[in-house]
Amino acid sequence: MPERLPQAIESLQLIEAGYCSDEAGCQFFRDARTCLGHFSWDVVFKRGY
Repeated sequence: MPERLPQAIESLQLIEAGYCSDEAGCQFFRDARTCLGHFSWDVVFKRGY
């Protein structure tokens, strides 16, 4: 099972998601334990008929 803690998320993925803008910002995000594993998601439901 993959690690799901913010400390295990790669910088590129954090930058693409808008959590940080560079490596230093991403490291600060990880070190601060900013979201402690709580993430939000946008979900779109589409009717298939």
